[in-house]
Amino acid sequence: MLYDVMRVLFRQCVYWSQEYSLPDWRQHKHNLTEFKRQYRRIQKLRHSTSKDEKKKRAQADLICNAHQVYIDLAQKYLNRVTQSYALLISTYKVPEVLLLKMQTFLQHGDRQVDQIRRRVIEGETIPHDEKVFSLFQPHTEWIQTS
Repeated sequence: MLYDVMRVLFRQCVYWSQEYSLPDWRQHKHNLTEFKRQYRRIQKLRHSTSKDEKKKRAQADLICNAHQVYIDLAQKYLNRVTQSYALLISTYKVPEVLLLKMQTFLQHGDRQVDQIRRRVIEGETIPHDEKVFSLFQPHTEWIQTS
C-alpha cells in the first residue's frame, strides 16, 4: 500500500508542479522507479527455511535492512511532498480544500511507514483495528468466515 500512496502523491505533486513550478519534481519518474525497484526487492525476499540458526538470522537481517532502506526512501519522499504541500499553502495560497487528497494520502503514508517499521523491524503484531485494507475504499473491512 505504501507504493500506492507514493504513486498518488507523486501524481498530485507533478500536477501542482505544472501549475505553480514547484521545485524537486523534475525527476519524478526516476524517483518513482527507484522507489518501485526497492519495493520489488522486498517482495522477492523470503524468510529462510534452513535449520541453521546463523542462516536464518542472516536472512532475517537482510529482510530487516531492505525494509529499513524502503521506509527511509519513503520518508525522504514524504518529507518532499510535505514541503511542497506547505509551499502550496504558504507561497501560492492554494486553498486547503483543493489539497485535501494530498493531505489524506500524506497521512496514509505516515501510517504505512509506521506500521512497516513496527511490524518488520520491531517485530510487533499490528492490531486489527489499526489495519487499513484499501486506500481508495476506506470503508473496506476484512471479512473472515469460519
